[in-house]
Amino acid sequence: MPRQRNRTFTSKVKCDEGRPGCLSCQRIGVACAGYDPKYIWVEDDGQTYKSAGRRILDCEKTWKGFRLLSSDQADHLISECDMHACVVLVDGPTSSQPAPHNPFSVFSAATRPSIGLMTEEPHLRPMMASFPDSTWVERMLFHHYVTHVAGIMMPYEHPRNPWKLYYPATALSCANADQQALYSAMLAQAAFNLTHLRGFDEEILTIGAKYYYSGIEKLLSITRGQSTDFGAMSASIMTIMFSEIYNGQSSTWRHHLEGAWSLFKEYRKSEPWKITDFVCVSIQSLNIVKIIGATSERSRNSEPFEHDSEEDDFAMSGLVSTTSGFGFTIGASQAVLDCISIISQVRSMRERGNMTRMADDLLEDVLSRLNKCRLDEIEADEVPIQIGATEAQKVSTESRSQSSSFIYSTYIYLYRTLLDVPPKAVKTYVSKTLQEVSTFSANSNGNFSLWPAFIAATEAYTYEDLSNAKRWLDWATSFGIGSRTSARRVVEEVWRRRETLSCSSGLDPGMISIDWRQVMHELNCDILLI
Repeated sequence: MPRQRNRTFTSKVKCDEGRPGCLSCQRIGVACAGYDPKYIWVEDDGQTYKSAGRRILDCEKTWKGFRLLSSDQADHLISECDMHACVVLVDGPTSSQPAPHNPFSVFSAATRPSIGLMTEEPHLRPMMASFPDSTWVERMLFHHYVTHVAGIMMPYEHPRNPWKLYYPATALSCANADQQALYSAMLAQAAFNLTHLRGFDEEILTIGAKYYYSGIEKLLSITRGQSTDFGAMSASIMTIMFSEIYNGQSSTWRHHLEGAWSLFKEYRKSEPWKITDFVCVSIQSLNIVKIIGATSERSRNSEPFEHDSEEDDFAMSGLVSTTSGFGFTIGASQAVLDCISIISQVRSMRERGNMTRMADDLLEDVLSRLNKCRLDEIEADEVPIQIGATEAQKVSTESRSQSSSFIYSTYIYLYRTLLDVPPKAVKTYVSKTLQEVSTFSANSNGNFSLWPAFIAATEAYTYEDLSNAKRWLDWATSFGIGSRTSARRVVEEVWRRRETLSCSSGLDPGMISIDWRQVMHELNCDILLI
C-alpha cells in the first residue's frame, strides 16, 4: 500500500489544511506550498507525455478547443447554472443566442426555488435582442435586475409586481428621455446590488456610478423641458432613489422622494392613477415610501409649521391609499398604512407644539383601526392551511406573516412614539412581530419588509427576542441592499446603549427607552426602512 502523502511538496511539515493558511508552516516561518497551484497525482497511462507523478493543470491545454471566458462571463454563467432556458450572452454586444454548452452546468443542484432566481418574462428576450448597441455589461445588469432585483423589491412573489411586469418593458422602449433615464437607473440599481452581493466589488461599483450619473443627467434634461411620460418619469426618479439606497451611501434619497412627490402634485388634477396600472402602482409605491420615510424623519420642531402644505400632503396620501390593492408591494394593508401615517402626523404636530383636540381624536381613531385590523387578522388565522399546501396557499402564509407583523409593529410604533412607554410595555408586540418574521423565513426565501422587523428589533431586550432579531439581521443583510448594513448598525447600537445604561444604573433593560431616530442621527444615517 503506498504511503499517504500528507505533507506539503516543499517542506517536511505536515499540512493541517487550515484556512486561510497552514498554521504549521506559519509557526516555523516557511511558505506553505499547499495553497500554490493545485497539483494532481496521475498514473502512467500511455499518454504522450511522461508522467513525473504530478503536474500542473494547464488551463489552455485542458480547455483546448473551447473559448476562454473572462471572469465576468464566468460569474454570469455560474449564476445561471440552475436556471432553465436562460439566454447566455457571451459573444459581445451584437450576439444574443442560447449557449450550446455551459461548462458550469455540472454544479446544478436541486434547491428550494428562490425569489431571486426567477427567470425573466419571455417577451423580454426579443426586446433585448433588438438593441444591438447595448454592451454585454448592460445586458448582464439588465438580466440581473429582472431576475433578482425586481423580485426583492417586494417581500414575496406577486403577479402584479410592477418591477417585473412593467419597469423592464417600459425601460426597453427607450422612446423618450423619461424611459432612457429609467433604463440607466435600473442598471445602476442592479450594479449596486451586485456590488454588495459580491462582498463590495469596486469594479461593479464604478460601473453602477456611471449609470447612476447617466440617469441623473437624463432626468435633468427632462426637467429643463417638458416630460412626455409621467409614469416613466416618476418611475425613473424613484429608481434613482432606490439605487442610492441599494448603494448604501445615500444621504439624499429624501430629495428624490420630494421631487417625485412634487411631480405628482403637478399632475394630480389629471388623476394619473387612472391612466394605466403601471402609473397606478408607481404612485402607490411613491406614497408608501413617503409614509414609511416619515417614520424615520428627524424632529423638525425648529422649522415653521406649514399647516396647509402638510394637510394637502395628508389629503393626497389618503387619496392614493384608496386605490385598488394599495399596500400590496410592501405586504401591508391600506388600514395599517393609514394608521402609520396618522401616527407620524400626530408626532409632527406634537414636536412643533401644535397638539390640539384633533390630535387626541386621531390617536383614538388609530387605536380603533388597529384593534379592528387585529381582530380581522385573528379571524383569518383561524382558517388552517392544509398539509400539502399549494403555491397559492404558501403565498397566503407569507402574506399573513407579513401583514400580522405590520399590525403588531404599528402598535409598537404608536406606544413608543406617542406615549413613550418603555420596551417592557410593548414586549408582547415585539415578540409576536419577531415570531412572524421567523415564520416567514421558515416558509419563504423572500425579502421580508424592513420596517416591522426593525421597529420590533430596536425594542428587543430579552434573550429570545434578541436571538430572533439577530437571526433576522443576518438574513436581511444577505440580499445585497446596502442600506441594510446601516440599519444593522443602528439596531446594534441601540442594544449596546441599553445594555450599558442597564449595567451602570442597575435598571431592568426593559425599563430603558432608547430613541432609535436619535441614534440614527448620531451615526449619520438616514435609512429608508423598506
